Amino acid sequence: MPSALPEVCRLPPDSFRRRIENVRRTLLPRVVRSSLGDGKLSFALPLAGSNVADAEAFVEFERGCCGFARFEHRVEPSQSLVWVDITTDAAYQSTLVEMAGMLQPAEPTGLSSRRWLAVGGWG
Repeated sequence: MPSALPEVCRLPPDSFRRRIENVRRTLLPRVVRSSLGDGKLSFALPLAGSNVADAEAFVEFERGCCGFARFEHRVEPSQSLVWVDITTDAAYQSTLVEMAGMLQPAEPTGLSSRRWLAVGGWG
């Protein structure tokens, strides 16, 4: 009997690996703020350059391959930020924690992903 939960990712393994590498190289270095809690991972990019279009493109792509989560983006002019929000059901909380780990700075902080985000990440 098939599981009631959708697959974590619909991409083939090689495509998934390339996608992660691309996101780590191009989008995540621009993250300036992040938070994790209550089934939601959020990260923000400065409201500048191509960040709004890049956030939109990220959300649209992820909606097509990651049926386990809801992806949204929002512009907050008062904060000069564009936010990406990823929300999941309780069954996928560990996946959100793994995703949050990719938001850590390249230099080790000595904190776990959960603790690093709890103390505010970059923001």
